[in-house]
Amino acid sequence: MRSILTKSMKDSVVRGCLLQLLYERRREGSIPFGHAEQAVPPPAGISGRDWLRAVAQLSEYRLIDWTPVEDQSGMGLLSGFAKINDFGVKVLEAGVASMRAGEPPFLGSNKRQSYRALRSSRRLRRH
Repeated sequence: MRSILTKSMKDSVVRGCLLQLLYERRREGSIPFGHAEQAVPPPAGISGRDWLRAVAQLSEYRLIDWTPVEDQSGMGLLSGFAKINDFGVKVLEAGVASMRAGEPPFLGSNKRQSYRALRSSRRLRRH
């Protein structure tokens, strides 16, 4: 059953879950992910690989601050600490407001809509 859920889970849903988690826990500071001690496990239905891919994508979008930890095992295991940044908070809060208004969410899989939303959210960053 889990493999069926994992295959059907869109990247945008995983990114949304992760960003929401970091938003809800933003007062805790940086949170461990990956193979770090006490790392946040992925929710049911999301593979560890997809969970870490979402971390990388949100970091690329500059919605979170990611601090990698060097792998001491020599096995190439990814781990580090993530924290939603001010830009991520603004984008998430703007996305929630736009979803209430019936507009497509920022983290959607449609790249054209995502880039448009990213451009408009960058305007938020300047203010």
